Amino acid sequence: MNFFLKIALIVLFFIVYIGFNSFTLNSDLEDFKAIRITNTWQIPQKTGDHLTFTRSPDLIYSNDYEIIREPYPITNTYVKINQLGLEVPDDKRPSTLKIGYSFFICKKGEKYGMSYTSISDSVGKIYAVDSLIKDFLHFPSLFYIGRGKEKDSIKIIRNNRNAYLTEVITNRKLSETDPDSSYFFFRKKPLDYSFLIKDKRADNMYLYKAIIIYNHIPKADNINNVSEEKTKFRQSFEIQEVDVPDRKGIKILIDKFKRSSVKNGK
Repeated sequence: MNFFLKIALIVLFFIVYIGFNSFTLNSDLEDFKAIRITNTWQIPQKTGDHLTFTRSPDLIYSNDYEIIREPYPITNTYVKINQLGLEVPDDKRPSTLKIGYSFFICKKGEKYGMSYTSISDSVGKIYAVDSLIKDFLHFPSLFYIGRGKEKDSIKIIRNNRNAYLTEVITNRKLSETDPDSSYFFFRKKPLDYSFLIKDKRADNMYLYKAIIIYNHIPKADNINNVSEEKTKFRQSFEIQEVDVPDRKGIKILIDKFKRSSVKNGK
């Protein structure tokens, strides 16, 4: 066989192989969707700065599965041996930071599934995945539940064309733990998942974003029984539609979960 013909056939084979695998992967996950749930908390410090904590898992789902993919930092620190034979940080090799992902997967409608610290874990642990999802979706309700207390001012802003509604609440501040103002954002077209509030709204609007504001409080503000001065800070919560991340990894995870389910008799 002509040498160049052999090369052409080999190249064609790899093109077909890669294309087939790409098609198989996409067709397997074609009914999957994803949202990102971003919960950000600020804690004021005496220095005037804030400590900020953010959890932003992706919730990946279909008619059959619910999957949480949550990022976490991995720090690699390099050490050296000093003259005393002790390990100390190597100042010539600075620490590196990369992002890893933990995974939680269950069959839709079931309370328990499996957790994996990384996609490479061969064995997972039984985990209450349904409760974890609800935990991520309930934080704004901690602030929304008190919105109707006496003397709160509630302003409604409607965008009828795009079917959005915003509730702007000026809170009656009873203590330093109460926010000064709150913004709750609703949309008519529901996401498959929304933040959980106790009562379903009569207008069928769904909560997808909330911002809670705490203004600066001077230490001498006796009205609010302030224990120490606090700078302005905020808490924020938001759900956004995103593309399904890491489709190859998600496919591996589902296959792994299926095998574990068979072993456990499910």
